[in-house]
Amino acid sequence: LGDTLWLRKGGYEFYYEVIEDKLGNLIVVGSLPPSQPQYCCNPYIQKFNSLGFPDLAWQNWVSCPSWNGCLLSDIFMDSDGKYIVSGMTPSSSVPKPRLIKVDTSGHVIWDSIYSFIYATVTDIAQSPDSGYLFTSINYTSTQKDSVYLFKVNKNGKFLWLKKYKTYSNSWNGNSIDTTSNGYLISGSNGDINLMKLDLNYNLLWSKQFGDTLNDESYIMKSTKDGGCIIIGQTHSYGAGGSDIYLIKTDKDGITSIKNDFNDTYKNNNDIILFPNPTNKVLNINFNDQEKPYFIQIRNYQGQLLEKKKINNSNHISLNLDLPKGVYIVEILSERKLYTKRFVKQ
Repeated sequence: LGDTLWLRKGGYEFYYEVIEDKLGNLIVVGSLPPSQPQYCCNPYIQKFNSLGFPDLAWQNWVSCPSWNGCLLSDIFMDSDGKYIVSGMTPSSSVPKPRLIKVDTSGHVIWDSIYSFIYATVTDIAQSPDSGYLFTSINYTSTQKDSVYLFKVNKNGKFLWLKKYKTYSNSWNGNSIDTTSNGYLISGSNGDINLMKLDLNYNLLWSKQFGDTLNDESYIMKSTKDGGCIIIGQTHSYGAGGSDIYLIKTDKDGITSIKNDFNDTYKNNNDIILFPNPTNKVLNINFNDQEKPYFIQIRNYQGQLLEKKKINNSNHISLNLDLPKGVYIVEILSERKLYTKRFVKQ
């Protein structure tokens, strides 16, 4: 379990994104080294079979119209099974966004460069009318617009650009995904941000996650319950330095923590569990003075197994009727969430 199935090494290619098609083939996008060192790069797209060998029938038909280089940064499979590839074409050291539609043989169906704005494409989604949406970072704006959202039709023709401002500090959208009734966009600028649009692209709500230090969102995906999962990094929480930050929300952008803006996450000696491992009884000492609070027990799949409200005590003993395994204790107060693991023998 978890053994390496295969490992392939290339030459001087840079891979930025990969997706798997319905047959198990892998399509990779990235860049090749430039022909002259002062230039950026050349676009690269390649298909590999399920064993990691290049598909010899596939050719890189994506050209570079810019004298100082191009690169490809993302790939998305649309409802027709074709590929939408994003990238940028540098222009005087400032990029112009680019979308390319590629068929299953690697041939370019259309290639659009949106030269009216200096920006990069950060993520792609498909709209119900078979058009495409992409989030972008604008390199020239002096306004505090939070997110730039572009819409193009199914042939890559530009339709509109919308700008969304949700907080006083601007933030860049780096992920977009669809839900059954709209779109979710996440990004960061010190804090992690999430906003929901309806199917007419009206802003419904926005949320922030994080604390006083730098917290970043890397990728967001919608989930079957209408919410989303966000993966990023945090300097505000965890063991110090940079730690993985994993956020799960419901359809309204709410996490299991009551207050999204003021809560503090701890994983330290404020909770003492003993004995750990335990056969039956788990004693919990909680050193924070804030009351009341809830004690919750979850398994490693995130399922809530037990919940108790504590009004006055800093000590509680739990009789655990649980199978052997690793579990998580959560102590949830009005403003803070503490967690710690324990082992049931």
